[in-house]
Order: sequence, then C-alpha cells, then structure tokens
Amino acid sequence: MAIDFYKEAQEMRDQLVEWRRTFHQMPELGLELPKTSAYVREELTKMGVDFGAGNNADHVIATIGKGSPCIMWGGIRAGRRKGRGCG
Repeated sequence: MAIDFYKEAQEMRDQLVEWRRTFHQMPELGLELPKTSAYVREELTKMGVDFGAGNNADHVIATIGKGSPCIMWGGIRAGRRKGRGCG
C-alpha cells in the first residue's frame, strides 16, 4: 500500500509549522549544531523514536519503522534545509 506523504504532511501541518519556527529561532552555522540537535533529540524522545549519535555529537541518527532499510538525511544549516531520502 502506497503512503500518501502529502496527506500525512497536511495532517501534521500545525506540528511541522511549529518545528520550522523553532528551528528558525536557533540559527547555527557550520556542522556544529548543539541547539538544533538537542531539540531534535528532545522531539524524537517525545515521539518514542530510537536514536543515537553519528560521527559528531551534533549528528542524530534515528530508526523509524520497520521493513526495508531506508536512509534519510536532513540538515539545517545557515537557514537552508537540505535533505535526501527514499520513499
């Protein structure tokens, strides 16, 4: 069964807007993102998502769902969002 990501995003709209606004209130440059990664870890904990650290303490690696492996990468840097993923 295909996932309707647009529908799910619409259902989460208020939460997504809140997260975006929070990220914009804590600008950080470069690859050192202590405030951003702390916030991401806090939100993942609230959602019951398992996570760990990457090569850098500011990198967060989360495991969401089950099934075929999927790697997603997202970063917020200097107010620009970048990301890669699979669907």
